[in-house]
Amino acid sequence: MREYRDRMVQEIAACTCDRCSQRMSPDDDQGEWYEKVSLDWRGGFGSVFGDGAHLSIDLCQQCLRDTLGSWLRVDPPSATDNVIEALKGVVSRPDVRVTVDQMNPLLFGEQDESRGTLLLATRLAKIVAQAIAVFREQDKAIRWLVMPHKQFAGRTALEMAKTEDDARLVEEALVRIDELYG
Repeated sequence: MREYRDRMVQEIAACTCDRCSQRMSPDDDQGEWYEKVSLDWRGGFGSVFGDGAHLSIDLCQQCLRDTLGSWLRVDPPSATDNVIEALKGVVSRPDVRVTVDQMNPLLFGEQDESRGTLLLATRLAKIVAQAIAVFREQDKAIRWLVMPHKQFAGRTALEMAKTEDDARLVEEALVRIDELYG
């Protein structure tokens, strides 16, 4: 039997660019929230900022480009990125938790209504929803879902979800991750 406890978590509600002072939040229509860059780290031994100094910066995408653009390496999307992009339509906003009922499971498979496709789509939707709840960010969840894992014999979690028994192994792995790091 499992026992649960309530947990209080703070989440960032807004962020202000340290260079131009633009305020960004998940509620903004411009999408700046999802393109911002936030860095937060501690200086190591011999750091020019001081040993153990705490450093942080928040930049909007324009200030990142204007400040560091000539040094940034911008690569075209990889095959994995294309899979991630295709799965992003499963939920309307990556920062809002969703239930399986709020997802469109047909986005995962063929657009037919055969029982097999719907069962697979529903199984995939449940796993994606569980991964988003565990990782608390859609991008992190999707990356985990499309990355090959040793515990799945080099297969991805989405590949494992093709059968009900293997899908249970993915669900159990997500529960363990949540128990360890949640």
